[in-house]
Amino acid sequence: MNYNLLTAFIVFAGYLVVPDLVLAQAAYKPLVGIPGVTDPTLNFGDYINALYAFSISIAALLAVIKIIIAGVKYMLSDVVTSKSDAINDIRGSLLGLIIVISAVLVLRVINPQLAETEIFLDPVVTGTTTASTAPAGTVTTAAGYKYAKQGTVANFQAVHCSTAGSVYKVAGGNENCFDPLPASVTTALTAAFVTSAPAGTVFDLPKILERYQTVHFPRIISSTASIKAAEGAVTDWIAVEFTPPLDWLDSANSSAISVTCMEYRRLTGLNTTVVGNATKGYLACVDLP
Repeated sequence: MNYNLLTAFIVFAGYLVVPDLVLAQAAYKPLVGIPGVTDPTLNFGDYINALYAFSISIAALLAVIKIIIAGVKYMLSDVVTSKSDAINDIRGSLLGLIIVISAVLVLRVINPQLAETEIFLDPVVTGTTTASTAPAGTVTTAAGYKYAKQGTVANFQAVHCSTAGSVYKVAGGNENCFDPLPASVTTALTAAFVTSAPAGTVFDLPKILERYQTVHFPRIISSTASIKAAEGAVTDWIAVEFTPPLDWLDSANSSAISVTCMEYRRLTGLNTTVVGNATKGYLACVDLP
């Protein structure tokens, strides 16, 4: 076994993973800005995503500059060896450019989400999380779902979560049953993603609908005019209530709304971003001017 190669791989993996694990424990405070990231409150994951896109652009730009320099060298030199070197430089630059572009194309052909680096997404905000368990043996009905303390209500799933389209999930110390999405909401969500997606785009609509049903919808805010006014937004895509003390569903929204917003941004090409925090009382994916 090549132990040097194994050691190099472990060091490289640690270089990628350790900073994310450490910085995920606290709000990330960037020292400098990055092109493509204008909101100073964005988290570490957003900076990784911006660096990913920025590094590809830089690689392509450097390849073009190298081709231009080699072309000038070829035209101005009468020495055969210099011309040969220039040709080799052009070939190398073209090869590098093809490799950079092909890497993204291959990932998008396999699965477009592989090129979105969603693995680096951190929660939008952090805060003290409290369990939302009901009293033992009691079924509590909330907006969009019902729940009971885990293991205290006999046959909770069979008795209280038997409606077609309901989703059963154990989270936050509870057994939860999420109500089916209203037909109007399902239709609107389907239309929004299907009509926004360029031809040939691959996305998992059932997964999007389930995430909306089990995370976003129970906290949905119907009137978002004040949010758009406060954030200077043109339109909004989704807004959820988000107030302390945070329970497990708030924490789920904190992470999931970033993914939902990223998927919508990828399909529409709009300048969508997540705004809000616990102090403001909401999280919203909005389209900024």
